[in-house]
Amino acid sequence: MDAGSSKRRTPRAGEIFRNPNLARSLTAVAQGGAAAYYNGSVAAEILASAAQNGLLLTAEDFRAHHGEWVEPVGVTYRENYTIYELPPNPQVIACDCV
Repeated sequence: MDAGSSKRRTPRAGEIFRNPNLARSLTAVAQGGAAAYYNGSVAAEILASAAQNGLLLTAEDFRAHHGEWVEPVGVTYRENYTIYELPPNPQVIACDCV
């Protein structure tokens, strides 16, 4: 099954699933780093898809973005394991409240 297929369905158990667009994007990021994502071919593909679907995303949005390092939150599970995850993004919380 190919992600680009016009037959959109859930893959069956044991079926090989291919996503060549994702593979191409991950390869570009692996080879070009953040620049490939924020300023390169990956950004161009995302922007083209966004425009095609009426989304208000611009190249400036990608250029202006900067990541922020945050400490993960953790909880002890069954005394032997600590499970960590990133804390919620404040923007996500705002969206969830709407």
